[in-house]
Amino acid sequence: MNPLSMSGATPNASASYAAAQSKVALAKAQDDDVLEMPASEGFQLQKVPSLSGLGALRLVSLTGHGLLEFPRSLLELPALRCVDLSENRLTTIPPDIDRMTRLADLDLSQNAIQMVDGEASEFSQVLPALFAMQWLTRVGLQKNHIGAGWQRKLLEFGAKAHVTVLVAGCTEPSAESTS
Repeated sequence: MNPLSMSGATPNASASYAAAQSKVALAKAQDDDVLEMPASEGFQLQKVPSLSGLGALRLVSLTGHGLLEFPRSLLELPALRCVDLSENRLTTIPPDIDRMTRLADLDLSQNAIQMVDGEASEFSQVLPALFAMQWLTRVGLQKNHIGAGWQRKLLEFGAKAHVTVLVAGCTEPSAESTS
């Protein structure tokens, strides 16, 4: 494994995106299996550059960027085993998450996922596909806004599928967090 780490600050979004594109190009050239681009002061992606051509990637870490959407390009990476999208602002994951056939570890902790007890959730519609994934062993949902009833359901789904589900530190969704 030859992990590449994004370091150094860039002053604005376009420079951050350009730095990320360079990072992805370097990963392609070196045929790396790890791509880590944590946010740092001055470096925060609004959009993830295309990851096509990185079919050997096994681990992608895009922590702390404030991403609003799950990067769809991750669904095109056949060898991907570990995805860390913690500390962003994701509210859901794509319904076709099961296209990531080798995914074993998905970290969505500290995002904006909301699951209000007694209400349907966009995220809940994805649960059957997510927990049916053959290799999935861990889903991190800590510090999201997930009601106690949904936390129990998530743990039940996980237990049936032999998947560890982490929900510690989740808070009950409030009127402020649901608007």
